[in-house]
Amino acid sequence: ANFLEMLGKLKQGEMVGIQIIIAPEGPEWAEHWEDLVEKLQESKKKEKRAITGEGETESFSSFTVRTPGQTDVLKAVEKNLSKPAFETILRFVYFSPKSIFYDSFARRGITGAFNQYGSLDTNRFVQNYSVSTRTKIWNFPYIFPHTRNEYRQRRLIFNYRHRQPPPEVFMGRILTSTFFNWNTHSRWFSMNAECIATVFHPPTFLVLTAPHIQRMESRKVGPPAGLAIYGDEKDLSDFQ
Repeated sequence: ANFLEMLGKLKQGEMVGIQIIIAPEGPEWAEHWEDLVEKLQESKKKEKRAITGEGETESFSSFTVRTPGQTDVLKAVEKNLSKPAFETILRFVYFSPKSIFYDSFARRGITGAFNQYGSLDTNRFVQNYSVSTRTKIWNFPYIFPHTRNEYRQRRLIFNYRHRQPPPEVFMGRILTSTFFNWNTHSRWFSMNAECIATVFHPPTFLVLTAPHIQRMESRKVGPPAGLAIYGDEKDLSDFQ
């Protein structure tokens, strides 16, 4: 519903494209996050000392208990890692005539629509500003911002049209780079099957799509009485 509301504000001549490229990962993808799971699972043990009535010190151990929020995070991480995953690239482009071009539509509107999938205590989508087409003089390397921005625009539209993934090896990134645009910032990120199905999901009857999309009313009924099924005697003779 948030995407339909955002896209419903497009004017004549404007165009938005959202592209999702996925490639299956092996079952070992979860091993990359084993350290994170172990860190969330461990209970911190602290050793304390107390002075007894005879003036002697006695040591004892105490364990810190995870808060309900930390427990929910651990459950969410383990559930996420239990499903098959895909290497994912997510791109969006915005085209418009200069007379009605609105810079914040893509920078805030589209990225804001993706914020509905985020959570403050687990994961969220983050825009890769190193490949975005909004280069200013204060961005590294601080020279020729307009030229660098034009090269970024060319690379983005080329990758979008050809569904081009980032090069797998470092030498491939170097060979596809130019002086004004180094192809070293685009990268894959992992999303499991449930995440992909959540993002790439056409609106169902549970989503309020009006007034942007009008639904066609339909209902299921039985066949009418007296419906010709086998035809007349002449039609039957053709099958004998």
